Amino acid sequence: MQNEEDRNIELISRYLAGQLPRAEAEEFRQRLKDPSFQQEVELQRELAEAVGRREASRLKALLQAEEAAIEEEPAPVARRPGARRRRFIGLAAAAALLLLAAAFWFLGREPAPADLYASYFEPRRNTLVIVQRAEGEESLVQQAFRLYENEEYEEALEAFAALPDTASNDDVTFYRANALMAVGRTGEAIPILQEVIRNGESQYLDSAKWYLALAHVDKAQYAAARPLLEGLRGSPFLGKKAEALLRERAFR
Repeated sequence: MQNEEDRNIELISRYLAGQLPRAEAEEFRQRLKDPSFQQEVELQRELAEAVGRREASRLKALLQAEEAAIEEEPAPVARRPGARRRRFIGLAAAAALLLLAAAFWFLGREPAPADLYASYFEPRRNTLVIVQRAEGEESLVQQAFRLYENEEYEEALEAFAALPDTASNDDVTFYRANALMAVGRTGEAIPILQEVIRNGESQYLDSAKWYLALAHVDKAQYAAARPLLEGLRGSPFLGKKAEALLRERAFR
């Protein structure tokens, strides 16, 4: 029976290989909030890349040694001069295939959309200060944002849904979209974020573009995400994140 450490290693390995189904990928995203687990993921990622580099170096050294041995080996009189060279070419072809396979697996694998999304998505921290009623009673808006701040996203969504139309504004719309993304409902968040962006004067304009781009990434809609990310290059707060995401293999 596997212990927790072994289960974590297997889970992270499947994540790095892009083999997690959507339900497990969502659970994995939630676990990434734990700094110790996030550190373990990065450690395994670095280890996998190091193994790939080491295997590439080892294969290269073996190939060079074999080439030197072939060059020093005296050719029998009965053997045609090209026999040794053909032997080397066959070995070189096999080693090249192994080298390409190792490089693809460890260094060049394109992450699954859900994995790429999980590595960049983090719900927006609640920065709003909702004034409490004088009599001390918590309003529906306060309740919704309190639940959001406590990372109780499913409950926060229920509270947002219970708000009357008169309470709807950019704050509610934007944070509701974030809550949807936090529980894996990125498809529902897309039109909501588009609504925020259509309001060109929204204080959440850049943030809405960032989260909309991530939602498109989760759906493997890279062509839709690219212009949003390119438009954020000059953003003082999101420019570096946008640049990093655009450097991922999915956008090359």
